[in-house]
Amino acid sequence: MPHPRRTSHFALPVSHASAREARCLAREALSKWGFDASEPVVDTTLVILTELVTNSVLHAAQVSARVGVSLALSRGRLTVAVHDDHPHCPRPKTETADEHGRGLRIVHELAAEMGGHVHLRPDRGRQGKTVVVVLGPGSARPVPRRGDTPGPAAGPGTVRRLVRYLRRALAAALADRRRRRRKWLSSLVARPF
Repeated sequence: MPHPRRTSHFALPVSHASAREARCLAREALSKWGFDASEPVVDTTLVILTELVTNSVLHAAQVSARVGVSLALSRGRLTVAVHDDHPHCPRPKTETADEHGRGLRIVHELAAEMGGHVHLRPDRGRQGKTVVVVLGPGSARPVPRRGDTPGPAAGPGTVRRLVRYLRRALAAALADRRRRRRKWLSSLVARPF
């Protein structure tokens, strides 16, 4: 029996509302494909999409008027792709105290938890790139409809792991901010007036 391929494509203007609009459109597409909103793969997909669209809005706004988003479901693999016209190909940052740069790392970790991967596809002949996230086989199975055979669901705890990670990252960023503020205040006290 052939596996049907389901796709959804949309383009969004580069604005602060783009991430929210991308989430709404993606949630609607996943719902039409039979995914229940409470499934971990839906939350994971929406977080990944939010991070990628936000990165495009923040970093590609000067050269890219639109952000292209594609979702595809085929053979139990859910693919999320976000395209912009900025030539820079980002890399996930390692553990850092920097306030920025954690989004792509979160995307890599979430994809790995779902048995998937992330790759960057530079445009041929043009400036720009597409960040493609493939969530592994079996992690993206819609709720069975009448006549469908049920497949394995995504592993439990994905959202809990994400929340724990985000809490640790926020705590590290706040601790670093307090350290920098104390250093700055001590430098003010040490200065003669």
